Amino acid sequence: MSKKQKRNIFTIGKENFEFDYSKEKKIYSFLWGLKISKKEEKELLDNEKMNTHAEWSSYINNKYKDCSDEKLKEFSKFLSQRIKTLKPHIEISNITVPIMITLIIDSIFELLTDLAITDSTENIVLSASTFWGMFIVLFIALLVLLFVFVMLISNVISPFWDNNTEELLITDYKEVIDNLIKDKVENKKSEKRKKK
Repeated sequence: MSKKQKRNIFTIGKENFEFDYSKEKKIYSFLWGLKISKKEEKELLDNEKMNTHAEWSSYINNKYKDCSDEKLKEFSKFLSQRIKTLKPHIEISNITVPIMITLIIDSIFELLTDLAITDSTENIVLSASTFWGMFIVLFIALLVLLFVFVMLISNVISPFWDNNTEELLITDYKEVIDNLIKDKVENKKSEKRKKK
């Protein structure tokens, strides 16, 4: 690792456990049909484009089968720690996203009501054509605001969806590693029994 490169959870995983998060996320996203760009999909090798959970588990088992029990246990702890650090981000997003949506909807309706309501002291009587003209203008304005709102929400929520993908990836990866540890322990026990 160069001196300029900051030590973080991703570099630790890559250095200590050969866990390249960005590559593993692409593989996992492809497997489950999650959001992945065409460029990211092209970066995957054919043997990394898996279609079943069993294939994916086998890929992980083959990758880590020669690791020592201690290294696998450390890797499992590393993955557990990553899951723990993700939880607050997901909980915060569960709180902030509805608040943001509510504020945006409230602002839109406030804007529309300000445009639609006339001062009651003026006692303006609208003709039918004026009424329908205002209605059409407000309807078009509402559609434009709704489009902007949807685009804004999708851009705001997108990073939180990524965290959910990360949590799913890490949780599933940890499950496979824990099963590998368990299988190795059971194999050692059965070998000991055979020797006796």
